[in-house]
This record gives sequence, structure tokens and C-alpha cells, in this order.
Amino acid sequence: MSHPTAIMPGSGLVLGVHIGHDRSAALVKNGRLIAHIAQERLDRVKMSSGSGIPFRAVTAALAQTGYTIHDVDAVGFTFENCVVDRLAAWFEEQLACYYDLPKITTIPVSHHVAHAWSAFALSGFRRCAVLVCDGAGDFIKLEGQDSPSGMEGESLFLAEGDRLELCERRLQSFLHDIYDRPFLYNASQMPDVFAKESVSIGRKYEQFTYFIGFGYEQNGKTMGLASYGRPLVDTRRWPVADFGYSLTLSDILREIEEVAAAASMSIGAFLRLHRADAASTVQRFTEEALLGLARYTKRVLGEPKLCMSGGVFLNCIANHKIAQTGLFTELFAMPACGDEGHAVGAAFAVNVMMKGRSTKPTNLASSVSDLQSPDSEIPPVLPYSGLSYDRSNIEAAIARNNLTHEWLDDDALAEEVAAMIEKGQTIGVLRGRSEMGPRALGHRSILADPRSPLMKDHLNARVKFRESFRPYAPMVLAEYAADMFDLARPSPFMLFACDVRPEYKDLLPAVTHVDGTARVQTIDAEEPFLRALLMAFYRRTGIAVLLNTSFNLAGEPIVETPEDAIRAFLACGLDALVLEGAVITKAGVDSQHVTQIA
Repeated sequence: MSHPTAIMPGSGLVLGVHIGHDRSAALVKNGRLIAHIAQERLDRVKMSSGSGIPFRAVTAALAQTGYTIHDVDAVGFTFENCVVDRLAAWFEEQLACYYDLPKITTIPVSHHVAHAWSAFALSGFRRCAVLVCDGAGDFIKLEGQDSPSGMEGESLFLAEGDRLELCERRLQSFLHDIYDRPFLYNASQMPDVFAKESVSIGRKYEQFTYFIGFGYEQNGKTMGLASYGRPLVDTRRWPVADFGYSLTLSDILREIEEVAAAASMSIGAFLRLHRADAASTVQRFTEEALLGLARYTKRVLGEPKLCMSGGVFLNCIANHKIAQTGLFTELFAMPACGDEGHAVGAAFAVNVMMKGRSTKPTNLASSVSDLQSPDSEIPPVLPYSGLSYDRSNIEAAIARNNLTHEWLDDDALAEEVAAMIEKGQTIGVLRGRSEMGPRALGHRSILADPRSPLMKDHLNARVKFRESFRPYAPMVLAEYAADMFDLARPSPFMLFACDVRPEYKDLLPAVTHVDGTARVQTIDAEEPFLRALLMAFYRRTGIAVLLNTSFNLAGEPIVETPEDAIRAFLACGLDALVLEGAVITKAGVDSQHVTQIA
């Protein structure tokens, strides 16, 4: 990462921007995150990819906090699959032209450095190891070489205070856009020139996602399907014990094609019967590989605490297996550990270059009373650092859609929503600042009864319009989590999947996956309304759990605005919608909207 030797102090405000897929913007003030928003939430394009600066996200983050671009001291930016330093002049020119600025300091931040800072800075740890695993990062030019030697695959850092030290790194071959090049994920079509090219753990998972028929960045579907199958080959044939492991583009795929040939079947016919088994194969490999890197990290660095970032760590099953080893006394998985969180990492990376900043990384839940921000009276709490909407915004959206509603205070609202869910109704919820990351955590969620054996199929078919094998997650009061789930540690960001305890599997069928696991979200005192809602449901049912899934329809980003929420509500089988304190039911939808729903 190149940067000026010094940046003069100013307002203490740093802007982070990520370009590529999952474009986003973030603001860090005096060493603390005060806003983050993904462009997809605003332009409504899933993963919002492109080489352009996400100006809507930048402007929205500034507006949320009451700042303008003129208050920004410096801008950190990241890209993907490039030599990011070469883009500095272009980025600065684009930003200055858009906002009509005479000059602004812009600093490129490398891909894995941004991943590492995004996790470390939000973890609250003073010192820790940081493991970064993703599909691919930046092009890396090794010392003494004129051209890049490969692309980032996995990286290991030691972080302490303001220091982030790269300890080890594995590079992979230059491979772009596997998803639209079938000869890169079908071994039978793979030219020899590609077959032996090295790939990362994350790239192998992506490759299998396309191999079994899913689309771009649909690795979550592969993880969900994997639980329905069994590995087709012994994945221990490709051990990962350190950063020198060997993994090529044809590995594992070639062996599966040999299994198909032994059964006298074409690979297409074989996959139609064994699609879930193929998914299970790469899932098993990934779990074993990440466990291998975790053990290596502990062995070489000896640190008791570990931060995990990069899109591979959205694999909540693998994360929990790392937690179960007991290797680390504390784990922190960044809630936006994919590229969406890069803007956060870029902002923190630049923040540590500035003079007069806070020197201790802090969790978002920490006090931010020292901020002199227009938004400082209502600090964000991890991971709710997005946008919020006041009553006037909500009333206007309701009026534009000709809906009737009722306003309730929080206590009455918790009781009303709990009562509706107990009756089997499904509720869309938009409250407070939106969550960072791809998983809704109660502020942009659909909530339902986890006890219903029919709820999963109902949600998939009539509400979310997605594949029948996709699982749903439980939201649980933290103090009751251990009673129902074999959870190794708190899981506030839904990044650890564990076994449901045997006595609760039949009681919680809607959130128990086919393999007996659940991707748990624990709710503590930081979320008073969600706690009140869970307690209200507990008083009614004896179960301190709700089904929680993201408030979106298939193929769409999670809803961001009241208008987004109303649009989704009217287009699916949800029974009610909560916008802050406003409750809208389908009984309050006029005949024109009823026709649209039908």
C-alpha cells in the first residue's frame, strides 16, 4: 500500500470507498466507524458491480452523519484484481470532478490489507492474528520483479495497535471471470494450459458453485445444498497445512468426473443425480482447509485471538468448526467480511496514517462520546451502521402507496408482532439503521414462527420465491442460546452455524437445517427492541427464538428504504409490515394493491 509520508490533521474524518463488485462507502471519524452503506442497497442491483465510484453510497453515508465531502480529510479506496496503486490519479480525478473539489487526498489500499483492517479495527482487540481468505485479491508484484507474480489468495497478518504486519501470503494464478467461461469449471473441457494453474480456497468454492449450476456469487446456495449430500471423493487428498499448499484449477473436479465415468455416466447426467454431493465435496474441502490454516496460524504466531475476513468466512459452518477447536480464546468474524466491507477497511487503513487520531481500535458498541460529529448523539452499534428513516419519511412512503397503518410505541409493538407471529403470520421489519453485510440481523428482516414445520416451505414458495432447499436462521436471546444450540461462542452476526440440541430439533423445525444445524444470531442487551420482541414471544410460547431471514425477494438486495420495504411487501405473501412503529397489514391494502399481489 503506497501513501504519502504524512497527512496533516483536519476534521479527523476519513472516507473509504470500494470499487468492483459489492461497491460501498464508509466513514471513520477519529478512529471509529460512523457509517457504512453498500451501493446495492441504493441502486437495487445485486452486488452492484462496476469500475465507477459508488457516488450514491458516498453521498448517502455523508448525509446520514451530517457531513459533506468538504469535511473529509482523506479518502482510502480499494478495487479488485488489479494493481490498485496505478488507479490513484484516475480515482482522485473522478472524485474531484463529481464533487467539484479543487483537491482531495486519495490513497490506494491493497485488497487484503483492507480486509484485514476491516476486521481488526472493529474487533475491539488490541493485538491478534488476522487471517484473510477470499476468491482473489489484488495483483502482487514481488520485490525485484517488473510485473505481477500472481493474485492474492490467502494472507496472514499480525495486528497490534496501529500496526498491521504481513506475515505470510499465498498467491494464485491470474484467472478472471470463471463464471462465464465454462472450460474453467468443467474439467472435461479444461485445456491443459489451465488445468495446473493454482487457485485459492475461495476460488475453488466459486468454481464448484458454477460447476453445479449456480450463478455469479451464489456460494451461499452451494453451502445450503451441501447439507443434503455426501462428499464424492476423499478431500483429504488435498491437504492444507500451511500457506504452501498445492491446489490447481482441475483438482477435485477431475476426480469427480472420474467417478462419473466409472458409473458410465456423462458429467451432466451424473450431476443431475449428485448435485448435492458435489456441493458437499467442496464444502468438506473448505472446512478442512480453513481448519488447516487456523491451526497453522496458531502454530506460527501463537496469538490467543483471531480475526477472520474475506468472503470465504461467510461460510458459517467452517467458522464454527474453527471455534470448536478451542485454538483461540476469542474469534471475530467481520459481519461484512466480503468485499462490501472493503470500504470500512480502506477508511481505517488511511485513518492510521493520520496524526491526532485515536490510537486504540474500538468496537462500534463502545462509547463514542468524544466525537464532534453531527451524528454523535446516536452512535452506530455494530453492525447497524447504515441508513435510517424518520417518521416523516415513513409517513410519506405510506401515503404515496395509499396504505392504512397504525403507530405503536415499542412495548406495544413488541407485543403485537409477537402475537401475529404466534398466529403463524410472517412479518417484514424495517427499523433503525440498516445492517452491514449480506445477512439481515433484525433491522431489515422477515420474522416468523420457528416452531412451524410448514414455515420453511411457505417462506421459500410464497414469500422469498427461492429454492426449496434454502435454510432459515434462528434469532435467539443470548442467555438461552446454549440451552438450545451447541454454540461455541456468541454469534451476533449470524456467522457461526452449530448443531441444534437434540431435544429442540422437533420444536424448531423451521430453523433446523436438514443436517441438524442452525446459523444462529444471538441477541444481547445492545438491541432492546429485539430483546423485547423475543421476550414477548417467549412469554407466549416458552421459546425465546424467532425465525429471521433477510427482507428481500429472490435475486434482489436486502431492502433499504421504506419504499423498498413496501414494494416487497406488496409483491409477496407477507402478512404484515413494520416500518419503525408503523404497522401495516394486508387488510390495509386497497383493492388495486390486492390485484397486484394476486
